[in-house]
Amino acid sequence: LAEISKKKISISGKWIISGEYLSGALIQKCMAAIPDCRLYNFYGMTEGAGDSAALRYEAPINSIGAPIWNTQIYVLDSSLNPVPVGCIGELYIAGAGLARGYLGRAGLTSERFIACPFGESGARMYRTGDLARWREDGNLEYLGRADHQVKIRGFRIELGEIESALSQIEGVGQVSVQVREVAGEKRLVAYLVERSATSSAVSAQISLSTSSLIGEAGLGDGRPSLSLATIQSGSSLSSLSLAGTTSFSSLVSSTTASGLSSSSLLSSSSSTSQLPPTSELRAALLRMLPDYMVPSAFVVLERLPLTANGKLDVRALPAPEVVGEGAYRAPETP
Repeated sequence: LAEISKKKISISGKWIISGEYLSGALIQKCMAAIPDCRLYNFYGMTEGAGDSAALRYEAPINSIGAPIWNTQIYVLDSSLNPVPVGCIGELYIAGAGLARGYLGRAGLTSERFIACPFGESGARMYRTGDLARWREDGNLEYLGRADHQVKIRGFRIELGEIESALSQIEGVGQVSVQVREVAGEKRLVAYLVERSATSSAVSAQISLSTSSLIGEAGLGDGRPSLSLATIQSGSSLSSLSLAGTTSFSSLVSSTTASGLSSSSLLSSSSSTSQLPPTSELRAALLRMLPDYMVPSAFVVLERLPLTANGKLDVRALPAPEVVGEGAYRAPETP
């Protein structure tokens, strides 16, 4: 779906997505790429007969929708009490589609399929291990796995809540918040991918003459005919004029006749980043989260690394170059 959203798709109609959480940033890209799209997302798992919640997106929001027919969804605390709207809890599923348990695995069945205190006698519900909260509009917001909950400086922190807050900031696309150990202390590190307009880089074999510099320029609308340009010796990338908004430019190769050594892809980016500076990211997060939940470092990546199965490859995430102290200040006794 992320690859589809990079192109203009001529097929409209109903698009149904199921199996993975769909972020608001990706929803926005899909709506821009697929005209007259009716985009639906279904949340669920095998233990609940596949799908348990659904939502048709009218706007790019971070939500998995509301329960489908004959299904009940509860957001509960550790004592199995319902949490108020806007508060985080673990998501439980009950209803007609619930499985009986795991074949030949009685221990795991008793751990995951538990008595439902809200239904008829003998009713059960499934403990998903997912964190969520009810929105004011009656839909659910997915906040990641319960095993992504960490404890830093004595505070329990939901990494998914930080990711959700970051995704609401203008210019931020994909997000992953991880815990890194620096000098023996656990620190929060946010990995960000910029939310940018669709652009296209064209790869081509170029034969150099002795009188030219070859430059590559990419446009916001990605028109191939305008994605490459030859710049004569003596001119510069800054004087290049192309229709559309230039999203990047770089020196691909140069000739020895120009007095420059031969090289491949010398970066001289002229793009204007849509990501706010770190100081603004911190300030925005402080308006939404407690100070101890603000990451100590922000790392900007071109894309998040994925495994062969398409999951986030946490081990491939780079260590931050600088980890600040952040805004947190430990309490003091008077």
